[in-house]
Order: sequence, then C-alpha cells, then structure tokens
Amino acid sequence: MKNIVIISMLVLSMLACSSEKGKRGPDYAVVKKELGLNAEQEKQFDNITEAYQKKREETFAAARSAGNMNREAVMAQMKQIFADQGEEIHKILNKEQFEKYADFMENNIPGKAGYTKKILAQIKSELQLTEEQYEIVLAVDQAFEKSYVNAHDKYHGDHKAAKAYWMQFDKNRKDAIKNILNEEQYNQYLKIVQEVSFRGEHGKQ
Repeated sequence: MKNIVIISMLVLSMLACSSEKGKRGPDYAVVKKELGLNAEQEKQFDNITEAYQKKREETFAAARSAGNMNREAVMAQMKQIFADQGEEIHKILNKEQFEKYADFMENNIPGKAGYTKKILAQIKSELQLTEEQYEIVLAVDQAFEKSYVNAHDKYHGDHKAAKAYWMQFDKNRKDAIKNILNEEQYNQYLKIVQEVSFRGEHGKQ
C-alpha cells in the first residue's frame, strides 16, 4: 500500500500528455565511426536505418492524420520499430560492434527521458535493493518519463520551458525514490545519477 501511495503521489505531482516527432532520430554518423564498419556493413547499416526511419515517419504521419493522436500508443510503436531495427542491425555486426550500437541507441533514442538500463542496473546492484525496492524505482522512473513526455504540448519548441519541466519532474523522481531508501542508499543513488541531466526537448542535446 505504501508503494502505491508513493507512486501515486509522484504521478499526481507531475503533469500529462505527448510524443515524439517522426523525423527525429539518432545521429547514426556518430556511431558508425565508433563501429569501424567495412564497406559491406556500412551499406547494409545505411539501408536498414533508412528503411526504419521511413517506417517511423510513416507511422507518425498516419497517427497524426487520424486526429486526436494517442501519444502513448505512438511512443510504443516507435519503440517497437527501434527494437525491430536492432534485430536487423544485430545480423550484420559482430558481438563487440553490436554492444557499442546497443549502448549508443540506449542513450540516443529520441524521447528517452528515463534512466538507461545500465544506470538502473547500477542502482539495483550498488544499493543492494530488494526486488520490492527495485520495482518501485522502475515504476517511479517510468512515471517520470511518462509525465515528461505527456507534458510535451506545454513545452514544445521552448528549450527553457522543456528544461524547467524536466528538472521539476527529476526532483519529483528523486524525492519519491528517497522515500524507499535509507540515508546511505540515497547518497549512493545521488552519486550514480549525478551525471544524468536534461538532454534537450526530445531527449537529445
């Protein structure tokens, strides 16, 4: 019951509803340099990313033209398209290359406002969280991401406003997580997330 109250308080302290522009996406030129692709890999990589970029644009355009766009549904579709793209990319890269690609995507998918999987795993491990505590951390982080994305219409095109919303929601996230940690755990948590900062309106600098 305490967990439900904590999460409910967090959600109520935030706002509500939006998504991502279909034409935005990761800067693949950056990751291609890190991957050291050969000519054939680069050709396949470009074909795959271009095809899935087109699919994302078409999905977004269709949702927008339908009117009264369900932003959560669109975000779910976009995430699935990125996941499908990852499966195709996996086939053309070696293990080391794909790990670099996956890490890049984790940090650069537009609209990603919550903690990365790497940070969440670090929080769980270093704080030695119980499964119950970790589930709350995940729920709080998801509430943070949902609330920031849902407030999009209120800050769209205004970098300063977007940053203000992000910082307020981040404070709410930290306050909610603080409620389930002891002092030592909370201080360690703050050290882990100290580099996490506002990355632009769409989750990118």
